[in-house]
Amino acid sequence: MDGDGVNEMMNKIEALKIGDILRYTYTDTETGSEWQDGDGNAVGGMLAIFCDYTLGDVKSEDKLQEIVNKMTLRDVLGNSVDSNAIFKKLGDKKIGELTEAINDLYIGDILDYGKVENKTSDGYRIYVDNDGNEYYNTTVLDENGTFTGAWSSVDAANAATAAGIAFDSNVGRYKYADGKYLAESNDWNEKDGNAVTGVRSILANFKVGELDDPDFDARINSLVGTLVLSNVIEIDTSSPKILQLLANSKLNKLSEDINKLYIGEILDYSKITKTNAGGYSIYADVDGNEYYEFVSIVINSPSLRFSTEAVTRALKSESSSSPILKSASIAVTPVTSLLSLSYQVLISARNLPFASLYLPVSLSRVIDAAELSFALNQLSLSSR
Repeated sequence: MDGDGVNEMMNKIEALKIGDILRYTYTDTETGSEWQDGDGNAVGGMLAIFCDYTLGDVKSEDKLQEIVNKMTLRDVLGNSVDSNAIFKKLGDKKIGELTEAINDLYIGDILDYGKVENKTSDGYRIYVDNDGNEYYNTTVLDENGTFTGAWSSVDAANAATAAGIAFDSNVGRYKYADGKYLAESNDWNEKDGNAVTGVRSILANFKVGELDDPDFDARINSLVGTLVLSNVIEIDTSSPKILQLLANSKLNKLSEDINKLYIGEILDYSKITKTNAGGYSIYADVDGNEYYEFVSIVINSPSLRFSTEAVTRALKSESSSSPILKSASIAVTPVTSLLSLSYQVLISARNLPFASLYLPVSLSRVIDAAELSFALNQLSLSSR
């Protein structure tokens, strides 16, 4: 056989499909068509895929890579993918898309947790930022993976932040400031149905591809700060009293909440708020003298022109009918008429020198302007 004959024969061999070379039969079935071996058994997995290609196809490295990339992980590993949580999630992903698919896996998926997608009452997907604030978008994703409309906040207090959310093409996620990225909000359950809580719930909601993000540390630290103490420490009725008192304190507010505790609470004493006959809370000074909060008088008269910035809170002694004013002056807003017995609790607007005096007016009757003017002049002079 001359060279031309050999080439012609090789061309015919290379044109044969792998299935034909292996003496398989391509057969029509009730569910479609498949390659079958000599015993009539269906050929499966990656071998069945190769059966569709010719010997000439697999001669080319590029073509061979293309064939492999089109296979799924299940084609390569068979049903053994179902025995592993990660492989099970990736079983139907093509080999050429595995890197992207792995990066898109949640840590919760890898740990074989059950995922519950959080949505608004209207069914819109909820996204959460670094600090646990929630947002949603009522429009649909376009072909570029971006929403076609504006964002809204689940909590109306964050409306301004929602308006500033924009897509960051560098990382393929939305953010409202540097390092303040949004992620899909999910709850996670263990196989027995119990909710995943604490640090595990935070880690579960990170995708593999996000673990090497430059803002990963900032994001996880911020989210951990939103956990309450009982999420990271087991606290029950046998725990020290201070831990019980702080059980629902967020980690990022722990120092602040500790400073608010009474020593009596830590010592497990019962606190009883004392009130006088009128139902007002009683306060005590260091000498044991008791006072109750007094409602200050706001004078609204065009004839009284006080422009001081400070306002006042008054305490009235339990043993005296006159209030003790514990601030330096009263702020007065002029209007067109005097409002008799117009009361309002006023809180000090800045730290001013302490000035105590008795205001010689009775709150049990209508106060005339002359009496009020005299009292306010006394107060103004005392603050100088």
